[in-house]
This record gives sequence, structure tokens and C-alpha cells, in this order.
Amino acid sequence: PNYYDLQARIDRELSSRWTLSLSTTGSIDTAELFADKMQSADKRFYLQTEFLRVTGSAHWHDGPWSAVVALSEMPSGFTFERGEVQHAKIQQLSSAARAELTGTARGVGGLTDLTWRLGGEANVNRNDLDLAIPTPMHNGVKMVMGQGTANPNDTSTSFAGVVWTPDFGAWTDLTVGLDPRIHVTGGLRVDGFARTGDVAVQPRGQLQIKLTDATTARLAAGAYRRPAEYQDELLHDLRPERATQLIVGLD
Repeated sequence: PNYYDLQARIDRELSSRWTLSLSTTGSIDTAELFADKMQSADKRFYLQTEFLRVTGSAHWHDGPWSAVVALSEMPSGFTFERGEVQHAKIQQLSSAARAELTGTARGVGGLTDLTWRLGGEANVNRNDLDLAIPTPMHNGVKMVMGQGTANPNDTSTSFAGVVWTPDFGAWTDLTVGLDPRIHVTGGLRVDGFARTGDVAVQPRGQLQIKLTDATTARLAAGAYRRPAEYQDELLHDLRPERATQLIVGLD
């Protein structure tokens, strides 16, 4: 096994209102294993993941208002090889744009500590796939014990081609103080997954109660969606995966 990691960041303050940032992070992780001392090709297992993300952003602040606009580019790769015939080679190029506006107010209509956010983003991914693998074991499928080892020549899931996955999202939320110790947040995110034509509406909220000067309790709940995006998921017309999260915490 071997791995390499990279991080770098530059911030430039243009004025009291504007700051520019350029950052990058990347990684290459590789593992190779032979099941015999002769390093036979049919006894080989190889796995490599790699990515490099470069993000440029502009931050603006003026009184109670602030905003951020960011663009990023991320090439990534995933390579899996087992034996002489099984492999999964995925090259992805992700282009993303994101913007968010935030406004604050000390008090409006008896409410205090107001924070309002409005944002949107677009992610366009080009996925170059070369798959020759067994049919993957998915959630809800039971594994039967005693069936022996997997067939190293099983390539029942095979595909070579390019799949595009454009996704778009928008969100808004509002945090208000009901009194100095109780704050409530209500929000909504809407995602459009253009490849399948699905639109996901995801409400979210949080209740925060300051029990003492040093202790705060939190209760949060929300709906979350993600599109098909991994390996053989891209070969099927799948609806977005759905999750509902309920979080209780004490700080």
C-alpha cells in the first residue's frame, strides 16, 4: 500500500468587503496484493482511488449582509482489478458552481438573532465507465453462507461508455431566537436530478435550547436525497435514495 496527500490554500484580502480564496486538495491511495509468491496475474488484487479538487471563491461582506460565490473542478478516478478479467475503471470530471447569500438582523417583530440564508448550486459530472465485475451485492440482499468463493471470471455486469449526471440544487433557511435561550431553524432544500428527471423536496429544521451558560441541547430533523452515482448504479434508471435523519445532541 501507498498513499499521497496534498493540500494548499491562498487567501487574498482585496478590501474590507472582498476576499478571494484559491484552494486545492488531492489524494492518491493505492493497494496491490498477490495471493501467491509467484505473483501470478490471476492471483492479483489491485485498488486505487485518486482525486484533485481546485476551488476558487469570492467572499463579500457589508454590514448585515454577506455572500460567497465559488467555482470548482475535480477530476477523480477509481480503479479496481481482480485476477485477469474482472475490473472497474471509472474516471470522473466534476464541475461545480455554488452561491449563497446570508442576511442577519438583531430583532424583527419580537424575534431576535435572525439569520436568513438563500443559496443555489449546479454540479455537472462526466463519468467514463469501464466495468467488468460480478453483479454487486446491494442493500436488502441476503448473503448465503457456504456457497464457496466468488467466481474470478464472473463479469456479469459489463459496460463501457460515458454517463452524464447533471444535478441542481437550491435552499433557504431562517434561524430566529424565541428568547435568549431558545433558537429555532426552519429550512427547505430542493434538488433536481436532470438525468432521471426527479425533483426532491427536503424540509429540515432544528431546535436549540441553552440549558445553562455552558450546556446547549439540540434536536434536528430533515429529509435527504442523493442520486445514483456509484459504479453500477449509473447503469440503471434508479430513483434517488431517500433518508430521514433525526439527531439529538448535547453540547
